[in-house]
Amino acid sequence: MRADLKKIGEQKRTDLVGQTERALYLLDVISTITDRGNNAEVRRKKDGTLTVYEVKKNIVTV
Repeated sequence: MRADLKKIGEQKRTDLVGQTERALYLLDVISTITDRGNNAEVRRKKDGTLTVYEVKKNIVTV
């Protein structure tokens, strides 16, 4: 196997580990918010990162 291809394969595996850790962290944050009884919204910023918002929704009767 060529050295440059081997390096790319190793980099992809490292990226997947980082993605898995970030996904588990996001899931933990969402779980914490929903355990409090609020809603969680996930949005993607312009730079590609994900942000979790805690949303408290009220029912208003008119």
